[in-house]
Amino acid sequence: MDERAPHTELVVTLPPLPEPPTAQSPLGAVRYLIALGAPVFRRIRAERAIRRLLIDDQRKLDLVLRDLGKSIRELSPSLPVVKEEIALISEQEARRSTAEQSKVAAAENLRERAEGLSALSKRIEPELAQLQEAAAAATEELAKLRDAEARAIAERDDIDRRIKEAEARGADADALALRAEKLHEDQGGGDTAVTEARLSAEAARTQAASFVAERDHRQEQVWKITGPLRELEASLAAMQRQISERNAQLAQEAEALLAAQSATDSQIASAEQELKAAKAEISQRLVAVGTLANLHRTTDPRMGPLYAQIDAFRNAITAHESRISKLQAERSGFDRRVVNVALLTLGIVAIVGIFGAFGFVITLARRYTTKGG
Repeated sequence: MDERAPHTELVVTLPPLPEPPTAQSPLGAVRYLIALGAPVFRRIRAERAIRRLLIDDQRKLDLVLRDLGKSIRELSPSLPVVKEEIALISEQEARRSTAEQSKVAAAENLRERAEGLSALSKRIEPELAQLQEAAAAATEELAKLRDAEARAIAERDDIDRRIKEAEARGADADALALRAEKLHEDQGGGDTAVTEARLSAEAARTQAASFVAERDHRQEQVWKITGPLRELEASLAAMQRQISERNAQLAQEAEALLAAQSATDSQIASAEQELKAAKAEISQRLVAVGTLANLHRTTDPRMGPLYAQIDAFRNAITAHESRISKLQAERSGFDRRVVNVALLTLGIVAIVGIFGAFGFVITLARRYTTKGG
């Protein structure tokens, strides 16, 4: 169907409404009511179908009026009757342009932030990988140095213990020699015990002295390990700080991007609402311009086809409205008095039926009760 052509008149064959009964009897009234149902229902359906055509033709008429408004704005913008509406359209177009620019700017800002995060990730991620690899190697080397330091300290401490034990033996031997000398002076006799004690003390001191060089050597080994160990610990701590800083920087940028995404979504949604409202307002204003131009038609031949379309749609809409009014009048033209009698009769029959059924149930109940007794 042509979108620019009005709907033709809907042809519907409708049964006539029944004639009311001449005799005023309840049964005749009920028969009239039953016969009335189909014609009235068919007219209601026809009325709904025609109303749908009417609504669609009104929509099409608005499209033609909008086209007329566009043409008037392009060809006769200074026409006094539409000048104010055209100015309002220009305002809405500026509003639409502002909304479109806001939407584009928001999307561009988000794109720049995303590109910035991507560039930052490309720059930082290789650094992070190198730092993490170096940190892993440093951690492994640190474990080895700590193990070597622990072994060197244990060996040094063992030698130091042996020195102290030898020195303790020497001190004990000196004490024994002194007691032996005093005993020799008091009781007399040989100095064999004194000599043996002094020899034992000297041997112990000699052994302790022999351990000192080895202990010092072990201490130097500890110092040689401790220096690089502390440097490596400091280097590893620095690498870990750098890794934390890089991760924090990436997390901060990602968080900022999420916040920007939320703000951009809100801004775009607001711009889209504004854009939608501006477009709707422009469309309505163009229809208003077309309506005013149709009421004050110009002699411009270029508007002739649009005027013809408007007339066709208005004639079709008038025909639809007339047909609807006719159908409404027809389905309202039944004999209301007879219908009221029919409804009253049906109501009485329904009440009598209800009471009859109730009495029947009571009778059955009494019969079964009597049998049971």
